Amino acid sequence: YEIRFCDWSSDVCSSDLLMIERGPAAVRDYLSQLDLGGVPASDLLTAAQVSVTAGDYRLAEQLTARAVAAADFPEVELAHRTAIKWGTSHELLLALLELHNSDRQAAVERVTGLLRLIDELERNGYATWGIHSLRADALGLLGDADGAMRSLQQAVDAGWRSAWAAQRDPYLVSLFERPDFRELMQRVEQLNADERRRYLRF
Repeated sequence: YEIRFCDWSSDVCSSDLLMIERGPAAVRDYLSQLDLGGVPASDLLTAAQVSVTAGDYRLAEQLTARAVAAADFPEVELAHRTAIKWGTSHELLLALLELHNSDRQAAVERVTGLLRLIDELERNGYATWGIHSLRADALGLLGDADGAMRSLQQAVDAGWRSAWAAQRDPYLVSLFERPDFRELMQRVEQLNADERRRYLRF
């Protein structure tokens, strides 16, 4: 999962770089020190997503509870179409926390609704790598590892290159030990290396 649309706080936005350089423990420590008072509900959910990616479900649940109780929460689009285009949705975060709290039925219903919306957007011309990567996350969360792999392959074919994020993605845990997942990540890392070399020529 990658952090996007978060110009509200350079602190939270920088956590993806911190994850790369120092790992989940450093991100957890970093988030615990942030002052998130007065932050809009949507941005609290973004911080909660960062927390689960770093493995801190307790903080994620606290931030989500604050978001849900916030006065502006009714205005939050949990499945915002622009966010979906870029591969993100707060619906997945809520479903993940429902699963974490053993409410599988609620999680399945939430993810199933998100998948229907993804399919609708794709039929209406939203042909982006984000659509495929978000479907991979949703299917991975439901336990459909084969479907998640197919969608992730489609995302790569459409231009998705976030191998570092996928290997830390809480929605794709069921793929981590699969040889085809590891091979795909190696392929993406090679594509990224090739692209860097092309840029360095200039």
